[in-house]
Amino acid sequence: VFLMIRRPPRSTQGVSSAASDVYKRQIQQGDVGDVFFLLESGEAYATKLLPGQKEPQKVMDYKKGAYFGELALIRGTPRAASVFAKSDCVCLTLDRHSFKRLLGPLDDLLKRNTSIYAQFADKI
Repeated sequence: VFLMIRRPPRSTQGVSSAASDVYKRQIQQGDVGDVFFLLESGEAYATKLLPGQKEPQKVMDYKKGAYFGELALIRGTPRAASVFAKSDCVCLTLDRHSFKRLLGPLDDLLKRNTSIYAQFADKI
């Protein structure tokens, strides 16, 4: 279970951050990816069910300042991995439209950073 705290956007439509309205969210491999996450506090990790495996394998750790969910938005594909909280987490979130509008100019940089996932590229 992924614990996030969100509040309605201030001046930037589609951007949310910490305050109230606590809700739980589990990012599940294979789900539709419509939100980008930037970890403001807490720690999380990603798991991926790899071909030929019965149990998901841990593939990434996230700490404050890390981000996830970009692959589904960049590629227009389902979630490549599941993400779980190690502790209470607060995330800044961007919906798909805001992600493209605000981070579109960084698309090449974000694509370059996907090389971090290269060892799983044929499975993502």
